[in-house]
Amino acid sequence: MPRGKKPYFTPEQDVDIARRYEAGETLRQLADSYGVSDVPVRAALDRQQVERRTVTDYTWQDTPEARAEIIRLWHEDASVKKISRLVRTRDVNVSRVLREAGIEARLGGQHHRFSKEQTVVLVEEFQAGVSLAKLAKKHGGNPITVRGALRRAGVDTDRKHPEFWTPERIRWMCEQYESGRTQTSIAQELGYSKAAVNRKLRHLYPEEIAKGENHHSWKGGRTKNSDGYTLVTPTPEEALLCPPMANGYVLENRLVMAKALGRPLLSTETVHHIDGEHANADLGNLQLRQGNHGTGVVFQCQDCCSHNVVAVPIADPVTLAM
Repeated sequence: MPRGKKPYFTPEQDVDIARRYEAGETLRQLADSYGVSDVPVRAALDRQQVERRTVTDYTWQDTPEARAEIIRLWHEDASVKKISRLVRTRDVNVSRVLREAGIEARLGGQHHRFSKEQTVVLVEEFQAGVSLAKLAKKHGGNPITVRGALRRAGVDTDRKHPEFWTPERIRWMCEQYESGRTQTSIAQELGYSKAAVNRKLRHLYPEEIAKGENHHSWKGGRTKNSDGYTLVTPTPEEALLCPPMANGYVLENRLVMAKALGRPLLSTETVHHIDGEHANADLGNLQLRQGNHGTGVVFQCQDCCSHNVVAVPIADPVTLAM
């Protein structure tokens, strides 16, 4: 035993665990009775030099009552592996009992494969459009075992999502747009986002659909986000120094700092506002930091303008009075 590591159970508990285990109780039953996992129970048995049983040593009796219990658990949606663990027998025994009872259960044992008849059903349902997850829930197992059975049957399980912009859909959208419908109403009827519809229309009608300063709702290319930071639309030259986000904007404080340094900022670099005002992107109010710097302001001595400010203990009033 490693130095300093104490056994989980007391010597008296070790003896009790060994006695009950030799009387036929399982590791799981002993662990449940003590409210622990199997690990400390195994350690207690090792300290008592008790030889542990293997799975094949469990005295599961193939009786009508045992078969009825397996069938009952199966109808309660328990898997083959869970049933074998509950009745303390091997997976292959559970699968055999279920098959002899006329229940299409996944084969238990070493390979955990579906039978030939089940594989035929899996192939038919998968080609009809049923997903791997639904097949696994219906027939047992998990999506990985279902996919393996389908691939062994020669089925290509790599489904590709159909292209949204089919020729018919594009033709319909163009007809609606040319008839005067708004992009919002077209997107709602298509069940697609307005941004995606706008991107497609800009590609199809580059001269008609204005953007930037030619758009009717242009506000100078400046806006604010929910945190109060100013966002600006960069010029092509500025976009090289400060790559825009997905919405086409850049943070003004990062753009100002990048232009001052003459280089793009690293992903680890952040720009701090000295006065705490996020909208104030004046270069004199910005500081380049490494990593997240949090919120708040920088303390500065009003007499000498030094940032070397530290906290000191508050003086004891009794000491000041002396």
